[in-house]
Amino acid sequence: MSAEQEEASLPSEAPKEDGGDAGPETAQTPVAADAIRYFSRSRAWLYIAATVLLAALAAVLGRLALRRRRLSKILSMSAREQVTALYPTILSAMERCGLPPMNAASPMEYCVSCQTRIRQFLGDHYDFAELTRVFERAFYGGLTPEEEERTQYIELCRCLPSLCRKSVGPLRYAALFFRV
Repeated sequence: MSAEQEEASLPSEAPKEDGGDAGPETAQTPVAADAIRYFSRSRAWLYIAATVLLAALAAVLGRLALRRRRLSKILSMSAREQVTALYPTILSAMERCGLPPMNAASPMEYCVSCQTRIRQFLGDHYDFAELTRVFERAFYGGLTPEEEERTQYIELCRCLPSLCRKSVGPLRYAALFFRV
């Protein structure tokens, strides 16, 4: 290699814009520029993924807070109002999880027509026929339910998410999670 070729391969000195001594040329080669672009692209995907995860987390926490606030609002009502407000909540959760809608049937007719599917959904812990009788007495008769009956409604409403998850599976439950 001759001296001229060696000199050409060394970085050239260029004057600085502020008038100071020149340092090695800072112009990047195409390979270095590609490496920098690749690095910033990979970082951009990281930022996008983090943003999506934070948005999903905020949505889930918001939905949970909404449920909690709705239940606390219902719990501040009288016992009769609690039962009449919680019964439709139970029916809508069961409908979202695959039980047929109530349509024009009375609550007890619906309970009798879907008895086996409701028992599969609720298990042996809750007697839906008894819960329906309590609802009918409170809604149609204007009677105040006993403390034990009211407590059963509240327990069932707190267990509904886990019952739904068990009934339809975790993936379908995740899809149903944001439905009202």
